[in-house]
Amino acid sequence: MAVVLHGLRPLHRVARQINELRPSALGQRIDPSGLPTEMQPVAQRLNEMLDRLQAAFERESGFTADVAHE
Repeated sequence: MAVVLHGLRPLHRVARQINELRPSALGQRIDPSGLPTEMQPVAQRLNEMLDRLQAAFERESGFTADVAHE
């Protein structure tokens, strides 16, 4: 059982980082350092998704500001 818990520790760390993401801090990313090789692509894809989400929020914010100014 201890071996399984030890093996799942990196997954729990990533889950904790995901849980800490907040809309008010869209620049946060998942830290892939120290993750097993098998989990690094998952962290990379999550960070790419967060990049797209941040860009979408920035576009929406800019659009809203433009509309409000008109």
